[in-house]
Amino acid sequence: MNKTVKKLLGDKDYLGRRYICFLVGVLFVSFGVAFTAKAGLGNSPVSCIPYSLSLIFPQLSFGGWLFAFCIFQVLVQIILLRKNCVIPELVIQVILGLLSGYLTDAAMLVLSGVVLEHYVIRLLFFLAGCVILAIGVYLELLGSVAMLSGDAFIKAIADV
Repeated sequence: MNKTVKKLLGDKDYLGRRYICFLVGVLFVSFGVAFTAKAGLGNSPVSCIPYSLSLIFPQLSFGGWLFAFCIFQVLVQIILLRKNCVIPELVIQVILGLLSGYLTDAAMLVLSGVVLEHYVIRLLFFLAGCVILAIGVYLELLGSVAMLSGDAFIKAIADV
């Protein structure tokens, strides 16, 4: 464990603190994704397809499409990894996908009253979303307890 992690999480390997750190990271990522989506200037690679689908097929919310995309990524991992799949990891990815989708919908609801009319304001909102997203990813990596389906999906492709 490096010095930064020891300083933030304590000298001992506290699993509870690591999970809290990871889950706070998921919350930050969800808000970062919502900020960038609200700005209307682009999205993260993992959220661009679900966001576009939520605009085309509004019967399912942005978070709902994020969860559906998570399920798709888990299924592709099963196909790619076959007998090398670790079922508990896939279950955790599904649970985290549901949580992430819910938190993204909650963040979009919180931001629903925000009106961004000027390009400069949109740009600032987008940049704030990028910073929030980066902090979230850092916290997830710092917690180092699980992988979200998007990350695990890419790892499965790389492994195969």
